[in-house]
Amino acid sequence: MSSPPNKIIIDLTKDLLPHQIDDTNLIHFSEKDDLIKAIDKYITNKNDTSNNDNSQLDDLRLLDIRHNKFLIDGTRGSGKTTFTRLLIKDLLKDTGKTLLAWVDPTMIETREHIFFSLIQSLKTKVEKKIEGSNDWDNPSKDYEQWRNQLKRLAGGLSLLQRDKDEDKLKHYDALINLDRGTSKAQSGSDLAKDFYELLEISAKILGNNYFIIAFDDADMNSQYGWEILELIRKYLNNPKIITIIAGDLELYTSIVKYNLSKQQNNYIEDQKLEVSAEEYILKLFPSKNRIKLSGLKSTS
Repeated sequence: MSSPPNKIIIDLTKDLLPHQIDDTNLIHFSEKDDLIKAIDKYITNKNDTSNNDNSQLDDLRLLDIRHNKFLIDGTRGSGKTTFTRLLIKDLLKDTGKTLLAWVDPTMIETREHIFFSLIQSLKTKVEKKIEGSNDWDNPSKDYEQWRNQLKRLAGGLSLLQRDKDEDKLKHYDALINLDRGTSKAQSGSDLAKDFYELLEISAKILGNNYFIIAFDDADMNSQYGWEILELIRKYLNNPKIITIIAGDLELYTSIVKYNLSKQQNNYIEDQKLEVSAEEYILKLFPSKNRIKLSGLKSTS
């Protein structure tokens, strides 16, 4: 963990890009320190729990929504992107963590589900590791197991396609580089379990304990915002994942209210909708896992 700077210098004559800013000119240093402590506490608690894991409870672990999700709340211009980059930089100083993906929904092709981007990133990292070990001609049992698990997972991607036309799913197969004929997952819980197992094998191959997944500006598009929130809720509950999402909490709440109302065909009382949205957000991001970034005027 970095030591707090004695003085924070903001040079208004310099137009610094997010990647050019460091702790010496970060006005939210204490917030970053608090969030790192919260993440470290999660890891400590997770390690304590894993020592007592019972193999017979593997299926139940998928139902255990771990507090592995952290929200960076701030309005436009509050420095969320810069803050997130510096936070991840500090987290990656621990060799037991790897950045699986930094997702900016505004840069993703419209027809592509966010979940697929995560799988593709994981595939790239694992295959790069295998390539670096010169193990292509004689793949290890772990890699064979990983390939079989990826094939199994690919069958469930049909649950996520936006266009129900079968031909629209072909781009998944081309990029994942798997043959069709894989068995399709019967439900979202099957898909969640398959992804859970794929991450476990991937961590073993890569030799790391935690995957960091960061979402930036997910609140800028209501469709992607809801898709990401549901992705986090349904599929990113593996204790090896540390999910970090930046955005405006009020906008996320509005996105949740809109979609919950839509699910009820708009027949839901305003007060009940408000409560349901708050409960959804609270379960996803417990208060202790949130950091509020104020603007420069508020921090002075």
